[in-house]
Amino acid sequence: MSILTATFDEDVAKRVWQEEAREEGMEKGLEEGMEKGLKKGLEKGRKEERTSFAKKLLAYKEPLEKIIDLTGLTSAEINKIIAKG
Repeated sequence: MSILTATFDEDVAKRVWQEEAREEGMEKGLEEGMEKGLKKGLEKGRKEERTSFAKKLLAYKEPLEKIIDLTGLTSAEINKIIAKG
């Protein structure tokens, strides 16, 4: 019967720790990136929806103040829509 003896290799331990830290960092970065991307995509979609609604209201000749109130867009944003035709 033999007794197993293990030696601690500091260099190996350091490399393992660095690899684990790198993997953890990449996972966290990916999570944060996906959250930011989803948030940005949702914001873009909402803006497009409000712009589309503003265009419909403009077609019905609704007053600018009413369009601002209903869409949440600024007068400058609505004027850009008008300018684009």
